[in-house]
Amino acid sequence: MIFTELLGAKKSATAIRHYLDERRRGLEEVAKTSRDPVATKVKAVVPSLGASSAGQFEESPVDLTQITNAYFSDSYISRAVDKISGLMFKSGWNLVSLNTQALEYVQTRLRLIEESTDLTTEQLLRELGANYVLYANAPIIKTRGSENLGGLQAAGYYGGEPINGLWPAAPAQFEIKRDEFNNIEGYQVLSEGGSAVEFSTEDVSHLTYHKPSGRAYGVPYIQNVLDDVLILRQIEENIARLIYRNLFPLQTYTVGLAEAGFESTNEEIEAITEVVQNMPLDGMLVLPERHKIDTVSSSSGMMDAYNYLKYFRQRIFTGLGVSESTMGIGDSTNKSTSDNQSGDLMDLVKDFQQHFATEIQQQLINEILFEGGFDPTLNPDDRVNFQFIEIEQSAKIARENHALQKYTNNVISLTEVRQEIGLQPATDLSEFYYQLISAQQTIQAEAAAQSAANAVANKDMPTNQSGTQNAPSETAADTATLLQEGTKDIENKNLLTGYTQKVNFVSDKQEEALFKEKTRQKWGFLKEEMLRSCGEATDCATTTAAFTELSRKVLYPVFLETATSSKEAEQMLRQVQSEAGFLLRTVESAQASLDSVLSVYRHCLDNLVEKEFMKKGVRN
Repeated sequence: MIFTELLGAKKSATAIRHYLDERRRGLEEVAKTSRDPVATKVKAVVPSLGASSAGQFEESPVDLTQITNAYFSDSYISRAVDKISGLMFKSGWNLVSLNTQALEYVQTRLRLIEESTDLTTEQLLRELGANYVLYANAPIIKTRGSENLGGLQAAGYYGGEPINGLWPAAPAQFEIKRDEFNNIEGYQVLSEGGSAVEFSTEDVSHLTYHKPSGRAYGVPYIQNVLDDVLILRQIEENIARLIYRNLFPLQTYTVGLAEAGFESTNEEIEAITEVVQNMPLDGMLVLPERHKIDTVSSSSGMMDAYNYLKYFRQRIFTGLGVSESTMGIGDSTNKSTSDNQSGDLMDLVKDFQQHFATEIQQQLINEILFEGGFDPTLNPDDRVNFQFIEIEQSAKIARENHALQKYTNNVISLTEVRQEIGLQPATDLSEFYYQLISAQQTIQAEAAAQSAANAVANKDMPTNQSGTQNAPSETAADTATLLQEGTKDIENKNLLTGYTQKVNFVSDKQEEALFKEKTRQKWGFLKEEMLRSCGEATDCATTTAAFTELSRKVLYPVFLETATSSKEAEQMLRQVQSEAGFLLRTVESAQASLDSVLSVYRHCLDNLVEKEFMKKGVRN
């Protein structure tokens, strides 16, 4: 119905944009929502799992302190976690909403919170993201107050005051209190000294990743690789000892021979021992035939531990969701294999992004919207979506090209295209490429064509010292005379000369005037039919469909008269429909009236008439 109202109002483009913006926004003032979150809360009825006893604070069943130690002590774990959390925010993030007022409200509130806490939203989200990846738990502590609202109207969603600060808490120091049916009753954060600070349920948002049913905590995804890491490090330690033991080879010094009279004596052995001990590192021994030095090699009896190292390393990388190429181990991996392995990492990162964005929007953004009087639950336009920007450029380009392909094939609208590629809907097209470049190129091309036509006219009738005699302009009376003469000639156009050749007594200029007049008459009828058929149209697609049907009934017979064949007439009709459809999409984006739409069709039709007679003159 918006399209019908715009057609009847015949507003200007600026007024139309303002009208649509107001219809889309729908809110003039921010007012507190009347919905009570406490009254609408539904309690869980499924028994909780893992709790020591109902009503008591419990810590995570996974030793998060061990996770912390593993992160700070093992290079593989820290590298993988940093890689995933870094890729999550590599391309950035944004907030998207159909309601610009709701979007601006959330952005302003976040800026005010940044100012109050001296912690930017980017820093907050990155710290939460790191905790989310490493611990699968990311608690957010919310403080409340009205000290810094910047003139905005806001009321606490749970009663009291609105949010004025957001603080990340250490997951290893975080504890939860539940009842026997898994309903949260409170939270507390422990200090290193053992003291605890308790918080109510509305003052804490607990983001979890892969939380088992009935449990209170998410399970860190690196939990399963800790044993493999310990085994690998133990193997590496043993290999280090083996290297140290065999780094300097064992040598034996033999004195004497196993023959009678050539045996060694104790005095001789003690003397050689003293010489060897006192010999410098770069010294040399001169030995008689009764002395011999041998090196004992242990390489033949050593176990090759390389395959064991590689096996456990691959187990760790598989558990961490990374590849050897991602971790900087090239080996013989080619580009194709590396790209496939990187694809697995991207899938893991996007899974983290999807869960993280959903919980941020549900537990943080929505509460800020409710505090400002918006209702993202009942009013879809009020929703402000937290989105990560695509981290795979190739996938992003493919998705954008697919959206443009659907738009050019009339499957989706311009607004839907922009939403698919993560942009806000646009009503002002004045700075688009078509308006700034293509339209100017069209004007320049027309000016160049006119200049060429003037050059030809000056060549046929050059200007000299006597001036240029202009041809008399064609007036309405001249056109009427041509029509009258042409009509008389047409009545006799079936005369035959020699009974074999048809003679045309109508000049080209008369035929063009007749064709233009007949087209104008048909256009008047077509315009009346269009206004009658599309008066109740709700969108421009209906107008296009009506024009397509009526143009075939009304214009096709006229084209058939001037065309050399039915195929050429069909091409003329399709050209009008195609050009009008292309320009109509631009008109639709600006929300113009139906008269403007019909003027587009008339412009295309006039251009076609001129082009057809120009081509006809060339053929003749």
